[in-house]
Amino acid sequence: MIGQQLQFQLDWPEQTRYELIRPVVVFGSPPVERAKQTGVSARTIYRKVNRFDELSMQSLFEAEPIEDTRILPPSYRWLISRGQGHALVYAFHAPAAAPAHSEHRHDHA
Repeated sequence: MIGQQLQFQLDWPEQTRYELIRPVVVFGSPPVERAKQTGVSARTIYRKVNRFDELSMQSLFEAEPIEDTRILPPSYRWLISRGQGHALVYAFHAPAAAPAHSEHRHDHA
């Protein structure tokens, strides 16, 4: 939420992203001060400024990477660390075992 007046004047999302961090990257304003002015958390502003420092203007056009917080279960990690990750692949892709006998017969004439 960057001020209503400012939002109406910006046509592109990239412009809005830049205006959020511009006082910090151009004038050296503290991100905490910018956070108070815009209602955006200081942490978000710090993160966007760091991305801008790394990628320059390109950071305004790309989506930010999402941290993958998924963790494999300990038993899976144990198998992989012992070079037996193939067991996991087999477990997920193995065909279901066929029943020993079927109650329904499929007679085709």
